[in-house]
Amino acid sequence: MYRHSVQDQKLKKELYKICFEDITLQNKLLNKRATWFEGIFLLSLAASVILLIVSGILIAFWNTTLSPMYGITMVALLVISLCCMLATISSSRIHIKSQYKDLAFLIGKSKFKLDREVLFSIRCDQVYYYLKNNDYDYNALDDLIAYYSIEGDTIKKNGWVPFAIFTAFIFPFWNETVSKYLNWTEIDQIVPLVLFAILLPMGIWVWRQNVELFIFSKPNNYLEIARILRTVKSFPKF
Repeated sequence: MYRHSVQDQKLKKELYKICFEDITLQNKLLNKRATWFEGIFLLSLAASVILLIVSGILIAFWNTTLSPMYGITMVALLVISLCCMLATISSSRIHIKSQYKDLAFLIGKSKFKLDREVLFSIRCDQVYYYLKNNDYDYNALDDLIAYYSIEGDTIKKNGWVPFAIFTAFIFPFWNETVSKYLNWTEIDQIVPLVLFAILLPMGIWVWRQNVELFIFSKPNNYLEIARILRTVKSFPKF
């Protein structure tokens, strides 16, 4: 099979379909309860980010004195998102133990990450049997691995540029507006901001661990296929 030939493109399309349409996190690792908690987690996290941006704009451009409820609400939303994330993971693990008992040993110890190794194992099996049943040339796997690795890294690096530029401007802007307009003698303003500052790194960590998977889905998927193919290559030759 020649690289970039019609057959090659069909193979790549089918591999993507197997890994990310037929076998997804939602239909393999999450039951209805876990999906419900995941939805609340994403909504509350998004709401806290929107509220942060709105409050910064109100302070910077309208010189508005914000109610302490802004800070309290942001903290509450972050706490809700954290609790729902933990509930999603817990519900997912109950589902895995019920539906995939032979893969239960892959469940990790971290309470803050979904057990994607279980999903990875299922995908590896399906890709292996697909290639085997279609008499794919085992020796051509290296070309596929190189393609997905290079494409995934390139897309991901380019995708981070807008976020890096945005971050370089937003944090100095936020620090300046808060220090300029905050009255440090009013405890009702200080406490919510202190609580928010404590929980913000946690929120950023949660974002990097989970939401990044949605924002950079294409490069992450390409890199995941490369990883799957490297694992499949270690299986018995077909």
